[in-house]
Formats: sequence, C-alpha cells, structure tokens
Amino acid sequence: MSESLLQHPDAASRFFDNYMILLGKHKIPKKQRSWYVKHVEDFIKAQNGLKIKRRFGTDISAYFTMLACQNRLQEMIYTH
Repeated sequence: MSESLLQHPDAASRFFDNYMILLGKHKIPKKQRSWYVKHVEDFIKAQNGLKIKRRFGTDISAYFTMLACQNRLQEMIYTH
C-alpha cells in the first residue's frame, strides 16, 4: 500500500472497501478481485506518494504504457 494510505489506515480501508463494492457492481468474479486490488496497490506505489485522488486518466494511461514497455523489454531479454 502507498505511504499516504499507510499513514491513514482508515482511509485506505475505506478506499479498498469501496473498490471491492465497485468490482462487485461490475460483476468481477470474487476470485479475480484480489488481482485487481494488487494492480491498484502497484499503481499507488508507482505514484511516489502523490494522492490517488489527484490522478487523472492520463496518469493511468501513462502507467499502463510504462508497464507495456517493461513487458516488451523483458520479452526481448528472455527471447534473445
């Protein structure tokens, strides 16, 4: 979990409780929800302490682009 959420465990708990409710509303199977939470935690960690509520869609897109580049690099390393 991010440092800012660790400093405010109640806020982190509420955030993830609300996130789990949202996943349920979108009919994400229960056994897959922990993976969604893990990816959100990874995104939060990558924000270097910036609050998640201050992030925009462009920040999420940039994060996915960064992940894709890392995966391509790993593929290139392992296939050559």
